[in-house]
Amino acid sequence: MAIPAFRLNQVSKTSGNGTLALHNMTLTIDRGQFVSLVGSSGCGKSRVLRLLSGLEQPTAGSISLGSDDITRNQLHGDLMKTLTLNPSPRAGEGL
Repeated sequence: MAIPAFRLNQVSKTSGNGTLALHNMTLTIDRGQFVSLVGSSGCGKSRVLRLLSGLEQPTAGSISLGSDDITRNQLHGDLMKTLTLNPSPRAGEGL
């Protein structure tokens, strides 16, 4: 079995004001796999990217990059260059 490129294992994140932002999220992204995070505003898409990039640390659970545990690492340099949000088109654009 190949080692996943990224793995979030039962990751939870509670914000400073006590709001539960993520609860026991498990996500495996294999090398070469293309993944899109889609959902309504406030559902946690950006939070997941911030956790993967090291801008935030989870309250519980673990995050791995390959076989390395990066749960408590700070800002994973080159990763931020590849994790980007796709801007949503605005009403009237492209008309």
